[in-house]
Amino acid sequence: MDGKEPFLNRMLRWMSHDVNICMAGDANVGAMTLMLTDIAALAGFYAGRTELKLQNDHDEFVLFFEEFFDLAKDKRYDQLIYKLVKDKKKSIKDRCIIYDDFRCGVVHEHLMKQGTAIDKGLEKPYVFMSLSSGELTINIDHFFADYLNALSKYADRVRNDANVADKFKKRAEYLGAYQPYL
Repeated sequence: MDGKEPFLNRMLRWMSHDVNICMAGDANVGAMTLMLTDIAALAGFYAGRTELKLQNDHDEFVLFFEEFFDLAKDKRYDQLIYKLVKDKKKSIKDRCIIYDDFRCGVVHEHLMKQGTAIDKGLEKPYVFMSLSSGELTINIDHFFADYLNALSKYADRVRNDANVADKFKKRAEYLGAYQPYL
């Protein structure tokens, strides 16, 4: 080894450290913006994308979120992932509340949209949803804990699954990351 920190460790350390700084300073929108953009970035690594994506990263984001976030595995919140669409020609996966309304609002407009909001406090529930009104509130403290857990699960997968490691390395090379990767 040449003494350089592996790219995977450095990237995940920077991601978690930057979000932690925002969380400590009550910069809730900043913390959520970073977490959602980190998810999108990691989704590109998980997909092994090695070309410019002309469309949005919706499908990659949803796949990563489903795979690594405990919230996505809680069946009580299926509507968080798959918002039913009125157009019968579209599949349920064509609409993802956490991506389309929450992530896109925070990242592109720096505010949540379509009745979505951030709350905080570990004594409060992770998610509040009202399907009749379309209201969605995500507790940032719970989301941050889930985010850190997701980073850890992804890192373990990269280190222990040759297919995931190969996709990670290809994406890192495409982006010009220095070696060693793992």
